[in-house]
Amino acid sequence: MIKHVLMDVDHTLYPRSSGVEGAMVKLINKFVGDYLGVTPEEAGRMRAERPAGVYASTLDWLQRKYGFTDIYGYFRAIHPTRFWEHFPKNSELILMLDKLKVPCSIFTNSWSNHALNVMDYLEITPFFKKIYDLPFCHFIGKPDPRSFRYVLDDLKLEPDQVLLADDAPETIIAYTKIGGKGVLVDENLKPRQNFPAPIIKEITQLTQFTELF
Repeated sequence: MIKHVLMDVDHTLYPRSSGVEGAMVKLINKFVGDYLGVTPEEAGRMRAERPAGVYASTLDWLQRKYGFTDIYGYFRAIHPTRFWEHFPKNSELILMLDKLKVPCSIFTNSWSNHALNVMDYLEITPFFKKIYDLPFCHFIGKPDPRSFRYVLDDLKLEPDQVLLADDAPETIIAYTKIGGKGVLVDENLKPRQNFPAPIIKEITQLTQFTELF
């Protein structure tokens, strides 16, 4: 029985096609360029040339390779806030959350301020009990199973009692491997052979899971 729903933020509460990711990449490249004393274009090239599988993120790369320490300064700099330029408010999302019979929280690889900015813009903040962000998980992000455990331990629930909705296939796969129930949000509905969880086009389609409503 599902007792709690976890939702990702970026590309889950709003569509991937919104352009927010592109805006964030530009901000990241500018920040990295300013920190390393190179152009944003060169910073983008350096980020692209990072060895695969060595660094978990740009932040991890800056910390381990260049001794970067201003984590919250990085977070403040790289997250767009002009969401109205990218995607509209979503009345269907508000209606869905209002009908949800189980509590829900945010589970993001970002930080809570960004999650709150998105939630406030979408006018859905009151529907969520808590925000589990990267700092909460000791900077261990999804799909690392340890991040799931931090959140589940705080909820005092087992994986099969918590539904996770996320846009990252690797996150959903990893979560199902520990016994969790997942839903992949993919606006393109890309065919995925033997995928271990249902796939929906947008988060409002959670209404098809009648046990939640």
